[in-house]
Amino acid sequence: MQLHKLKVHAPEVIRMIPDAELAKLAKDTKVDYCAKVLTGERMFYLLLYAFLMADRQSQRKLESVFASRPFNALFNYSVDMKVTRSSISTRLSTISLDFFEQSFQLIYNKLSSLYTEYDIRGMNLIRVDSTMVAETCNKLKAGFTVGRKAEGKEGRRQIKYTMAYDGFAAKLAEVFSQPAYLNEDKAMPEVVRALIKKDKDHKNIYVLDRGLKALANYKEFDKNDAVFVGRINTNRKKVESEVWFITNVTNEPGKLQLTAQEIAEAYRRRWDIEVFYRFLKQNLSFSHFMSTSENGIKVILYMTLITAMLIMIYKRLNDIGYTDAKFCFKLEIEEWIIELNVAIRTGELDHRKAILANRCRIP
Repeated sequence: MQLHKLKVHAPEVIRMIPDAELAKLAKDTKVDYCAKVLTGERMFYLLLYAFLMADRQSQRKLESVFASRPFNALFNYSVDMKVTRSSISTRLSTISLDFFEQSFQLIYNKLSSLYTEYDIRGMNLIRVDSTMVAETCNKLKAGFTVGRKAEGKEGRRQIKYTMAYDGFAAKLAEVFSQPAYLNEDKAMPEVVRALIKKDKDHKNIYVLDRGLKALANYKEFDKNDAVFVGRINTNRKKVESEVWFITNVTNEPGKLQLTAQEIAEAYRRRWDIEVFYRFLKQNLSFSHFMSTSENGIKVILYMTLITAMLIMIYKRLNDIGYTDAKFCFKLEIEEWIIELNVAIRTGELDHRKAILANRCRIP
């Protein structure tokens, strides 16, 4: 693929990040309290850059990334500024989660506004599902074990991520580490309830996995005027329960009317969230834990989803696949850094103009 033929380039997408608003969030959430080097914004850009530029990250690699000349050049940091793996680990476990959660919501609102009214109607189809990530028990501080531990082998502890995906990004994501949430009838309803509260006009259609089995949950959604599509087990004793489930979106007065074909198509689109999870795990280091503390896990979750949004915008506007989008994005960032360094060192542009040509960067 020839990069110069792309319609939208990586620097343009990076510039969509609202720096001034991030700075205001940092002040409002007091994320920089007692922080000298690893401020909230620096952690934000360190994680973003690392996810964009590498396939598998660790705290040791973050230490190297922070000290690297490309990272320092792109974000205008002093080469004398150093951090250690232990300081990154400590910061991830204690940094204000509000800053990253609100940053995620801010960037979601900014980027989703680029979609047309037709696109937004498609984004009202909300796929809700979960995925699991496992780690050895002696590393992960929270989580639950599944199955029996083989004799003489170290067990594995797991975390469940439950997300609501709208075809562009995760509208909402939750992390569950308690054993009770292994049951989808416990995990998925929490995400749906939170979305129902935000969906005051009831425009969303929630596409649910078969793992959500309890009829009580469906009745609760129906009571709150939520529209949903899903599957339940066909071996139920009461056949009418399955009939009731389907009529939630077809016959009741005042509800969204869908044909049988539209219901089938909506459920077919549920698979999109599986593709999204695969993209996160294969391309954005989401298949392992960069931090094993609960706070750090949630920080990494929000930064992974923010990175995914930038790549999704790049993917959509250039009409290319997930893997190609990540690969081309990385190549363009590398070219951008080279051009910036050449401009600064050769004097073709003075230092100030070179910075402005890049973006509004953190001093």
